[in-house]
Amino acid sequence: MTNPSGTLKPSPSMAARFTALFPARPASGTVSSRNVTTLRVSVTTN
Repeated sequence: MTNPSGTLKPSPSMAARFTALFPARPASGTVSSRNVTTLRVSVTTN
């Protein structure tokens, strides 16, 4: 079982995609487990 947080790189495209998915989230990097799951699904499908 791989750890998504360890494989994801903080690329500009990833940051922009994250901002587009969660515009209400601050840029502090704090996310809820639900947001992480949604981000993981979006990254996997893309």
